[in-house]
Amino acid sequence: MPPRLNTRLTTASRPKEEYNKFQGRRILVDLAAVNDQSGRFEGTDWLESKINAKQSIGFHLIWTLDRSQGENHPVAMVCFADNNTVLLLRTHRTENWLPPIVIRVLQTQSCTKVTIDWEKHSKGKMDNTFHWQPLGMEDLADVSRKKGVNGIGLKQLARALEVNIKKDASVERSDWTVDNITEDQLEYAAEEVYFTYVLHDRLLAMVDIELENPHMEDGLLAMAPGWEDQGIRRRHDGLHCDVCCVGPMSDPKNVPEHLKAKKHIRNIKVLLGITGGEDDNTPLEIADDWVMNGIEVPEKNNHKYEFICKHCDTLLQMGNVKAHIASKRHKRLVDGLIDDPSQEHNPLSRFKEQLLVRIWNLPDYVKVLEPSSLICEICPVTADSVQQMLNHLAGNNHRKKCFAHKPTPQPELIFVKERDRLEDLLSGAPIIRTGHQAPKKKREPALSTAAKTATTAATTATTAATTAATAAAKAPMTSAPTRPVPVAATPTAGDSAQTAPALATVLEGGQSPSGKINATATTAAAATATTSAVS
Repeated sequence: MPPRLNTRLTTASRPKEEYNKFQGRRILVDLAAVNDQSGRFEGTDWLESKINAKQSIGFHLIWTLDRSQGENHPVAMVCFADNNTVLLLRTHRTENWLPPIVIRVLQTQSCTKVTIDWEKHSKGKMDNTFHWQPLGMEDLADVSRKKGVNGIGLKQLARALEVNIKKDASVERSDWTVDNITEDQLEYAAEEVYFTYVLHDRLLAMVDIELENPHMEDGLLAMAPGWEDQGIRRRHDGLHCDVCCVGPMSDPKNVPEHLKAKKHIRNIKVLLGITGGEDDNTPLEIADDWVMNGIEVPEKNNHKYEFICKHCDTLLQMGNVKAHIASKRHKRLVDGLIDDPSQEHNPLSRFKEQLLVRIWNLPDYVKVLEPSSLICEICPVTADSVQQMLNHLAGNNHRKKCFAHKPTPQPELIFVKERDRLEDLLSGAPIIRTGHQAPKKKREPALSTAAKTATTAATTATTAATTAATAAAKAPMTSAPTRPVPVAATPTAGDSAQTAPALATVLEGGQSPSGKINATATTAAAATATTSAVS
């Protein structure tokens, strides 16, 4: 019997699978080697160009996988990418510190950060490591659902879009905190963030799936104003709430009931960064971007979720706050343009003027980012105007982080309108930036000795005129002829000392038919003497 042929291919004879690769510029930076003062590194200019051009950018976090229930490894690498560049920032030795430009990128709403499965995996790690959340996030999984592309995870989604990526699981499970990172790890990190960005571009080029449901009547899926701001989205099978992951709601009549539900209101508050308010005794605490724009909870709040804009003096419902902040009138009030509209089209010049006046009152941990923004390194929060930063520094969220700041708590701040400055909440002392001084109060010019003498004499004459007028008013009427009252000439600084005797002479008689002295002219003359003496 002839031997059986081995029909299985050996490893050597098996055809090698071809993968798509990233072939652009790769930048690796260990943040432990970055200067804390300047915060600049290779790749800073590239990140700044993304912010200035308001372009989207791939974003991904990498950490050593948690193998047991008690483990919670921090983020070891922060990755950014576009079509030609990948920036890998190692954070394994810097704990929760990030350079100002990285914070600015992550806090800039107009610079969209493209990621995948953010809510499921990376959001918790971001919070545990850096203790804050980025803005302007767009999840690849959400975009793929809108386009009708099925796929769980980056590799499956790439396969659905005819892109073959390697994504070695053994490299993913490796130790990302080692000092000498391997080439396989660098390749894995680069391709993870690069293909996230590339697949996003491909999905955006596709059309949204059509709404097809022959059992629905015309207008059944119509969206009412304000629903989109509350997280309601229209899909092919009905209305969905992306905030609560509820749907489909095939009848729009169900949507208002859902929007009033406690679960939806609680989820909206979490999404907007609002805390508290569950009970009547628990105050609402609102998100930093609302605080910077002057949104507050009024002292007498008849409606549980009602807010007030302190700049516009307007009451707002929660769903209207976003549109109010974006309004032109509100922006002009926040930026101080209501009295000077000519500065509206020159924001850089306006920012520098405001900063010049207010820089002395900003704490040292508020840094200036070129060309026209500020960053609070404690929170961290960026602001496009000085007024927005003052609102943030005086807010409750910032105050809590100052109290819990390590290794040394920072003073809790309050903005006092009467003195138009930030002060220490406990001591009441003004906040003075290192290397600056508080502006001196304007004092009235001192009077000379002669001016003081003339002023005293004029004051005495005025008092005498008032006393005489009162006495004359009380005196009985007489039939004596009325003596005309001389008109006093306007005194000068040289003869103001003789003004008082002259005025006294005028007051010795001169009773009018009504029994009253013409004290008005006399008092006016005394006031004129005082003015001349001072000048």
